Amino acid sequence: MRDLLQTFTPKQLLQLTGEVIDELTSRGIARTGNNPLADYSEWLVATRFGWTLAEPSVQGYDATDPATRTRYEIKCRRITPRNPSRQLSAIRAIDGQHLD
Repeated sequence: MRDLLQTFTPKQLLQLTGEVIDELTSRGIARTGNNPLADYSEWLVATRFGWTLAEPSVQGYDATDPATRTRYEIKCRRITPRNPSRQLSAIRAIDGQHLD
């Protein structure tokens, strides 16, 4: 697959990225036009734990446990040879008590 991708122009790669995001959206995995890894991680964690995903426009949390009503912010990180950092992004407005 990597050899094939190396033959694509930057424009073709960006078009392919858009098509991949559209397909993930049609499958209910991606929910925004943002980084599909974040959407996938939220979908995966919520699905595995039986949580309900918040609407994409909701600020401060990503999913709720319907049994306890606990709200969760879900973070992920893609580890690569170029960037092996495991540091996650900041949780915004943590003082707003959006999540539990």
